Amino acid sequence: MNGDQSAATGALTVAAGATLGGAGKLGSAATVHGILAPGDAATPAILTTKTNLVLSASATLRLRVQADAHDGLSLVNPDANGATSRSLSLGGKLRLEVAGDAPPGARTLVNLGANVLRSGDFASAELIVGPDALALQSSSGGVWSGELAGRTYVFDSTTGVFSIVTATAPVAIEAWRQTHFGATAATGDAADTADPDHDGLPNLLEYATGGDPLAANPSPLIPALDSGRLALRFPVRSDPNLLYAVEASDDLAVWAAIFNADGATLATGGVTTRTVVDTVALSAHPRRFLRLVVTIAP
Repeated sequence: MNGDQSAATGALTVAAGATLGGAGKLGSAATVHGILAPGDAATPAILTTKTNLVLSASATLRLRVQADAHDGLSLVNPDANGATSRSLSLGGKLRLEVAGDAPPGARTLVNLGANVLRSGDFASAELIVGPDALALQSSSGGVWSGELAGRTYVFDSTTGVFSIVTATAPVAIEAWRQTHFGATAATGDAADTADPDHDGLPNLLEYATGGDPLAANPSPLIPALDSGRLALRFPVRSDPNLLYAVEASDDLAVWAAIFNADGATLATGGVTTRTVVDTVALSAHPRRFLRLVVTIAP
């Protein structure tokens, strides 16, 4: 149905097995038992109706989302004074066909104008992305959602807004917290400064040196001597967000960094051991201390 058919009178019924599509304006009250599919076979478009629309229990509303265009259903009320209202009654099935290159973001697929009332909801919703199909799940308030290939797809039938959200992969330490504490947030026993196993090693140091935060471990720091200089051997994790610093002091009061590097520079995968040698000889500094300081890059 194309062109402006606003002047058409009489009720329109789309029978089961039939399809109503196009990019025109519909003036007749319509009841759909078949398929309502805005646009044509090749091009998404907006189909507009100026009167009541009913999607029955056997109906399917098919909407497509492509990289640079999308189908839409627009309901407008020609009564500018609002003396009479128009309505959209939802039912049946929602079928969302989304191109794999459709960008993240929100777009309005079903637009209700002023004094257009919505009632009901779909009985089911299906998402098609390329060869993959996913049954969307409904939550309270008419929100249908699902996850597929690292993306979250959400359709809100109350607003008609469809959103694509690309999942953000958790940083490595968040995944580590999830494994050991069942949550990604650095709070409670999972806080970076917490020591739930009471071995004197805070969680951040446990993570940075490959320790288990829930099992008491001996210190991963091993002092050593190297050609008359104090050295410190310690495990490092290949994480670019970890910053390792070895600091030296003669009096345990004033410390100066003698070594700085991030985890990705120090290790090429997993956890490996590194040794840092002091910059001065013990013969010149007989009272000498080394310590490891680990922080997370801002």
